[in-house]
Amino acid sequence: MIDPCRTGSDSWWLAKLSESARCVERSGTVASRERARRAQERGVEVLPVMGSPREPLDPSVLEAVARAARDHVMPPAAGLPELRRALAVKLQRENGISADPESQILVTNGAKQALHVVLASLLEPGDEVAFPTPAYVFGGTIALVGGVSRPVPLCERDGYRWDPKRLERAITPHTKVLLLNTPANPTGFVAGPDDLRAVADVAQRHDLIVVVDEAYERLVYDGRSHTSLACLPEAADRTVTVFSLTKAHNLMGFRVGYVVGAAALIARATTLLEWMVLANNFLSQAAALAVLTGPQDWLVALKMRCEANRTRVSQALDGLEGLHAVWPGGGTAHFINVSGLGRDGEDLADRLLVEYGIPTAPGCVFGEADHLRLTAVGSRPHVVDELVKRLECAVGAMLAQRPRSPGERRH
Repeated sequence: MIDPCRTGSDSWWLAKLSESARCVERSGTVASRERARRAQERGVEVLPVMGSPREPLDPSVLEAVARAARDHVMPPAAGLPELRRALAVKLQRENGISADPESQILVTNGAKQALHVVLASLLEPGDEVAFPTPAYVFGGTIALVGGVSRPVPLCERDGYRWDPKRLERAITPHTKVLLLNTPANPTGFVAGPDDLRAVADVAQRHDLIVVVDEAYERLVYDGRSHTSLACLPEAADRTVTVFSLTKAHNLMGFRVGYVVGAAALIARATTLLEWMVLANNFLSQAAALAVLTGPQDWLVALKMRCEANRTRVSQALDGLEGLHAVWPGGGTAHFINVSGLGRDGEDLADRLLVEYGIPTAPGCVFGEADHLRLTAVGSRPHVVDELVKRLECAVGAMLAQRPRSPGERRH
């Protein structure tokens, strides 16, 4: 007979949890979204800022989803064959990557699951993963599969450009994977061919596998172009690439990502995915296929709006005393240095949310305590205008309250 006094207590259940479950913290980005939701429930007028655009889907996509709902079938674990074939065409055309759709492409439930099955396929307990920071929240996924994070800090004054020498100094005999992200979240750094060749050289010298998260590949600005590491002959054989259709393809709620890599790796990752979920959502894959093969003009318009919003927010931040942000060359975020306001990122994130309805994520989530991540490039233009007004008001109030050194004047 179960004793409810014994088994119902938190302490009893906590003692039964696995070590990995106890040690892994919640995703900082998810926690930030939940804080915004709770603030809204308390009556705060939280601005609906968005990193990725979330517009009504093109009619061709809606029709494909409706047809799929009537078909009501279960796709193979690796993904719909016709979707993988369409992805192979896209990879050749846009990324310069030749991939066999039968053996070298795996469709996943977003880029997050893609990273999980890839790292779970590669890492033994204690294997190290080196990655440049500030970085997306890779640490939890690495820890869950028994790996060890080796963050490599970058310099803000260099635009957070990858530093091959720093990366190389971080490598130890236990390092197995070099994990990269371009365009980078949260910094907006976009790696060019020279950056890619430099890290490929490091990986070659130390016999490392390179996993590249290219989820924001289409969101690049100012005439830049995205280059995939796997298109370089010297890097292709040791590179695994993770892509996403949830960002610039306007499929945020559908959660579709995919992995491209060697057939041996894809086979193992597919097996892991089978044990996780058997197969991923059929309707989402139908939507992804329609987006890839249908009209593209509406997606081009979304990308142009993201770039215009990036410029609007960057210009506003340039004009605010106490704040500094590198203009992102791509992606969906502004990573804002708030040290000039005399506050750390967590304190400032709370105040911006509660008093001004501006949702952000504290920089400590990404490896920089005196920063904030603001994701707004996918927002409607009128929301961006209101965001700028609120930021100006918030910064003005905080500057007025900031302790001044003797002789310092207020502007």
